[in-house]
Amino acid sequence: MDVLSHYSSPVVEFPATQPLEKQFALVDNCTGTDPPPPSRDATTGTQEKVHVATQTEQRVVSSKEVEYDERALAKWLRQICPMVERELMNPTPLMEEFAISQCRLEEELQVYTYQKLSMGAVENSQGLAIWLCVHTNNAPVLVATTVAPHDDWCEHVDQQLKLFVPQRMSNGSLVIYAEAKTLPLKSCLRSLCTNPFNKTMFAGSTMDGELFIWLYEQARGSDSSVEIKQLHSVSSSQGAAIALDWPREQLLLACYANGSVRQWDLSRQMTLDWE
Repeated sequence: MDVLSHYSSPVVEFPATQPLEKQFALVDNCTGTDPPPPSRDATTGTQEKVHVATQTEQRVVSSKEVEYDERALAKWLRQICPMVERELMNPTPLMEEFAISQCRLEEELQVYTYQKLSMGAVENSQGLAIWLCVHTNNAPVLVATTVAPHDDWCEHVDQQLKLFVPQRMSNGSLVIYAEAKTLPLKSCLRSLCTNPFNKTMFAGSTMDGELFIWLYEQARGSDSSVEIKQLHSVSSSQGAAIALDWPREQLLLACYANGSVRQWDLSRQMTLDWE
């Protein structure tokens, strides 16, 4: 049996190729693919000392390029907060806002008188007018009449329905409306309505309970004459129709003061469709 003895081998030193303070943790390529952690110097970070004894201590704080004074900020907040609370407790009245919006609307919608038309009506009469199809220079034809004051029935047997056609002025792009046709009426009109599906056609109801369907016609070629042709007329025992509407090109709705509604079919003759 050999005798074992203690023997210390000499120390073999392998010096590091990099300084020890900059060495990175080794990563085994066989067990993971995580990149090595970044090297950070923890000795360069500074922490600002904060005094928590008072909230309004004067301290200038800089955040990148912005500097502000906490004491001045607190003073400004004490001044502005009561004013904000008073505004919230007493809001601006709605009428003032409405009046302001109305003034702004009137300023934006500056309405001026373009042309005055002479109708030769009875005193205290009211106007009744509709637009028809476009005639020239994007200006539509105008049909207008007057409605005199009434008590129970109409006694105005010399009323007129006038047709005004726009005409280009010799200089500029403006137009002027000139009276082109006059149609006599046996009584005042209660309502007028243009057919939106055919703007050369329009309807009117008189005070004595009659319904009229008219058609505006314009001559072609060099002839500039115009005409109003009466297509249909019918009398009603309901009185004057207070409102007219066109649900379709050949259908006319008439509404009366007693609540009744009638629909007239104009495809062939003016016949009552339903009531």
